[in-house]
Order: sequence, then C-alpha cells, then structure tokens
Amino acid sequence: MKLAAALALLTILSGVFMRRQKYRTFSLVIAGLSCLMVPFGTVLGVFTLVILSRESVRQLYLR
Repeated sequence: MKLAAALALLTILSGVFMRRQKYRTFSLVIAGLSCLMVPFGTVLGVFTLVILSRESVRQLYLR
C-alpha cells in the first residue's frame, strides 16, 4: 500500500514538473514505473512516454 501511495505522489509531482516544463528525465522515469500499474497506469505511462519523446516537446524543455 505504501508503494502505491509513493508512486501516486511521484506521479502528481511529475505532472507538476511537466506543467512547468522541467525535469523531463524524472517524468520519463515515473512514466516507465507507471506502466507497471495495470491497467490505468499502463495507459497513462505509455501516453506520457509517447508525448515526452516527441521532438517538439523536447525543444520545450530546453528553454
């Protein structure tokens, strides 16, 4: 139960970082870990990985 709560907190923190366009690597790692939480975490993690892998999104994080 503590592991699920920690992952939920890290996912929320990752969302805050994405909104601020900071710490892309952190968000990629959390997206990968989210893939382990079937089925909703998997969907969230895969979509996050796809979006953060786009070149246009990478450029936003370089500002």
